[in-house]
Amino acid sequence: MRAAQVQSKSFRAFLLGVADVVGEKAMPSILRQAQLTQYIDKYPPATAENAGHCQSYISQINQVLFDLYGVRGSRAILQRVGRVQAAAMMDQDAHVTSAVKLGLKLAPERFKVKLLLERAAQEIASRMNTTPQVFVDGQVYYYDDATCPYCIGWQNDLAVCFTVAGFLREVLFCLAGIENVTIEEILCRAKGDATCRFRITLSD
Repeated sequence: MRAAQVQSKSFRAFLLGVADVVGEKAMPSILRQAQLTQYIDKYPPATAENAGHCQSYISQINQVLFDLYGVRGSRAILQRVGRVQAAAMMDQDAHVTSAVKLGLKLAPERFKVKLLLERAAQEIASRMNTTPQVFVDGQVYYYDDATCPYCIGWQNDLAVCFTVAGFLREVLFCLAGIENVTIEEILCRAKGDATCRFRITLSD
C-alpha cells in the first residue's frame, strides 16, 4: 500500500515551524536523526502537490524532538510549531481568512468555536490527507482524527500530538480572538488508542 502523503506546502510549513522554534542551525541534526537528510537545506516548495512527502515524516521529526527535549520541551516546541502551521495556512488563503473573520464578527462565541473547528478539520483533511471529525457533547467540543499523521509508528505512554493542539488554538485565536480555551488530547494512537481525540472547553 502506498504511504499517505501530505501537500508540499503543509510539510514545508511544518519544517519552517520547527526551524523557527529550534533555530535553523539545529535543523540538519534533527533531519539526520529523523532519517530525512533529503530535506537538509532543501525544503519543499509551497505548492498543493503531493510530491512524496509522507505523513510518517512528520511523526519521525516529532519523535526526534521528543527524544532531544523531553516531554515538557517538546510540548512547548510542537505547540508553537502548530501555531506557525496554522498562521501559514491562513496567510496562504488570506482572502478566505478575511471573509471568515468578517462573517464571524457578530456570532455567539460557542458558534464560532464549532464553525472554526470544522473549518480547521476541512483544511487539515485536504492538506494532510487525514480524516478529522468534529462533534459536540453539551458544552464540550471534540476534534477526532483516526488518521493523525503526528504519531504514526510511535508508541508512548503519553499523548504526543502537541502540534494539533497548537494548530487549533491559533485558528481560534486568530480568526475569533478566543483565548479562554483549554485543549487536551484525551486519546492518542501513540498510546494504543484507535484515534487521536482532543477535548476543547471554554472557560467563563
